[in-house]
Amino acid sequence: MVQRGLVYHSPTVADGAVYQGYTTTASSFLAKPDGRTGERIWTAELRRDQYHAISAVKDGDRVYTVAGGGHLAAIDDRAGDIVWMRRPEQSNWSHSSVALADGRLFVGFRTGLLVAMNAADGDTLWTHRSDDPSRIITEITASSPAVADGTVYMGFPDGNVTALDAATGAVRWEHRTDGGIIAAPAISGDTVYAGSTDGLVHGLDRTTGRSRWSFDTGAWQASSPAVSGTSLVVGAYDGSLYGFAPRG
Repeated sequence: MVQRGLVYHSPTVADGAVYQGYTTTASSFLAKPDGRTGERIWTAELRRDQYHAISAVKDGDRVYTVAGGGHLAAIDDRAGDIVWMRRPEQSNWSHSSVALADGRLFVGFRTGLLVAMNAADGDTLWTHRSDDPSRIITEITASSPAVADGTVYMGFPDGNVTALDAATGAVRWEHRTDGGIIAAPAISGDTVYAGSTDGLVHGLDRTTGRSRWSFDTGAWQASSPAVSGTSLVVGAYDGSLYGFAPRG
């Protein structure tokens, strides 16, 4: 279907189609094949960026993705045409998937930078940098933001889990862990779950950021937590999978 290339990120499935980013020696691409037949519908080339396109997010007739070199793109879902392609000021490498809420895009960049952009035209709305010393080699910001009820939750390489106002970027609270944050946080009820390279799975109060509980796995937490019903599942760097459920 496509030229053989490198695929680093998960596909997105929406409305019977699959969206998959990949890179070749020539450029970076986002492909849309039919989910049932695999037939190619379109392939969009991110011409300004030769690094992998990260997992996409779809909203109506637009698909949004960020390439590893830091360019965000809005793509017309009907024909695969680039609507806009922007690289925010101060940004650089990205390994963070885009989050979308209320017409705003949120994405993380290397050195602890979180950027909010207008989904309509790619204009930067606000930026936030977590400035404590990085606990991750190369200062990579691998975590992706999670958005709920007008608040953005983000983990940073300096070990901070931060809640910010989605409209203004104002910090609502910050919780410091003893390691770097690689994985995206998960939200369930009144709790934010985040894993850290300090070996702990952290459960934080959504309103205050205070610790509600933690569990020490003894290994880096590089896997994003997943919530199903009342159960929490998270993988650790030692190859173990941990499941948690309420008592009683």
